[in-house]
Amino acid sequence: MNIKLERTAEVEYNLSHCKGCIERVVANGGYSVNNRNDILNTYRIGKITGLEFVNMNVSLKKVSDDKTEIQVSCVEAIRNSGHQIAVDQILDAFMERFSKALVGAPDEALKTVSQKGCFGIVLTLVVFGASIVGFALM
Repeated sequence: MNIKLERTAEVEYNLSHCKGCIERVVANGGYSVNNRNDILNTYRIGKITGLEFVNMNVSLKKVSDDKTEIQVSCVEAIRNSGHQIAVDQILDAFMERFSKALVGAPDEALKTVSQKGCFGIVLTLVVFGASIVGFALM
C-alpha cells in the first residue's frame, strides 16, 4: 500500500530566495535533482541514505512578494514502521537544511542535520556499552 508523506511550510522569504536555498541544499546535502520545472517552481529531488532511496517532490508557491509556501512530499510503499521512520527522517532532514539555508547558514552547516538516525543511536549504544564492559574488566 502506498502512503503519501508530506511536509508543508509558509516562510517569510521571497520565491527567488527560496529557489536559491533549494539549490544550496541540493549541492551541500548529498541530493540529486532528477527533474526541475522553473516555470511551475517544482523539483524532483532524490536522496540515498543508507539503504533507503527517496524521491521527493518539492513545490514552491508564491504567496505574496515576501512569502513562499514550500511543500515536500513523496509517495512510498511502506514496508514496515522502520522504513516509514527512515523516509520521515529524510524529509525532516531536507526541511532542516532548507531552514538553515533560508537564514543564511554557511554551506558547511547544510552538510549535517541535528537529528540522530538509527545508525547514530546504535553507534552511541555500542560505544557506551564498550566503555561499560571495559570499565567492568578493570
